[in-house]
Amino acid sequence: MTYSCTSQSSYQLLHLNVASLSPCQYCVKHSLTRNIVAPLVPSGMPQNISATYDSPTSARISWQPPLARQRNGVITMYQVRYQDKHNAIDLRADNTSETSLVIEELTAGSQYFIQVVAFTSAGAGPTSHRIVYNTVETSESVYRSKRSAHRIVSQEMLAVFCSGFVFQHNM
Repeated sequence: MTYSCTSQSSYQLLHLNVASLSPCQYCVKHSLTRNIVAPLVPSGMPQNISATYDSPTSARISWQPPLARQRNGVITMYQVRYQDKHNAIDLRADNTSETSLVIEELTAGSQYFIQVVAFTSAGAGPTSHRIVYNTVETSESVYRSKRSAHRIVSQEMLAVFCSGFVFQHNM
C-alpha cells in the first residue's frame, strides 16, 4: 500500500504494526510496519468575519478561511454560530461549504453575537473571534419595544398605587 499527502504539516503520522502468524507452528512471526497519515483539525480560525445588512431580520455573514498553513487539510465545512445577546439559551448554528452565509429569522432591533468554525474531515478547529451585529429596527419592532416599556411603567404605577402611596407623574 502507498500513502501520500500534499503537505506534511496537514497530517499526523501514525505507525501501524501488522503481525501475522503462519499456520505452521515452526514458522517465525512476521511483522510489517506502515506509516499512515491521518488528517488533523484546523489549527487556525476563520479570519476577517463581517456581517452586512440583508434585511431587518437577516444578515450576510462573510469570512476568509484560516491561514493556509493552519488549515491542516481541506476545509470541508464552516459552521456559523449566532445568538441573541439577550437570549443566552438560544444558540443557533448553520452549516455551509462557502465563505459566506445569510442567517435568517433574526429579531429586528436586536444585537447578535456571531462566530465561525472551520472543519476538516478530522473535525472542528478553533472558534473565530466573536463579532457583534445589530439588526435594524423596524416600525413594528419600535412599537413592540415602546408598548413593552409602557406595560412595565403601568405595572410599576399599579404596584405603587396598591401599596397605598399617592403617586403623581407628569409625562
